[in-house]
Amino acid sequence: MKKIVANDLLSPQKHQWLQDKRDQESNHLVFHVYSKCMNNNNNVNKDNCFGLVNVRSVARHYCFNVTKKLIFNIRHFGEGGIDGGPSFEDEEHLISGTFRLLKHIFAFCVTDYLPCLKGLYDFGGHKCEIKEAMRIMNKYHDPIIEERIKQWNDGLRSEQEDFLDVLINLKDSNNAPFLTSKEIKSQIIVNYFF
Repeated sequence: MKKIVANDLLSPQKHQWLQDKRDQESNHLVFHVYSKCMNNNNNVNKDNCFGLVNVRSVARHYCFNVTKKLIFNIRHFGEGGIDGGPSFEDEEHLISGTFRLLKHIFAFCVTDYLPCLKGLYDFGGHKCEIKEAMRIMNKYHDPIIEERIKQWNDGLRSEQEDFLDVLINLKDSNNAPFLTSKEIKSQIIVNYFF
């Protein structure tokens, strides 16, 4: 997998190939911030020429929108919000899925040091939290991945547009698919956090 990631996903050629997707998201970011400023500007005192923008929220959604665009070639996991902002689905995926998973992946857990306790009790609730976060992420990822695999198998797609297409089209020496559907789904999760 290291070789596949280095050669097929994170190579300089792939970086250049996907530059326009990063540029599109930058343009959407500027439009979203401008729209927020204009909308906020209408609600504040006319002496104040700038609206308020939550930079933390805008920055994290921009980063994950770029990731979604590179992996799935989509901007939103739903219809999209007002002024090009995040939708409810994007918020759920990001906050309840991605950030929850990041919080618990490297968290301290007693059973990591005392494996004999794993079957007895979920100390700290880490296992439950990670399962819930993965359920939320898979709720949005799996239908896209399954549909894309079906499109490639049915011949409805012929040109690679994103990382998912690259992973689906990897072939072994016998020209058979190199990765199974389950392996593609797990690699998407891993690549989502790159």
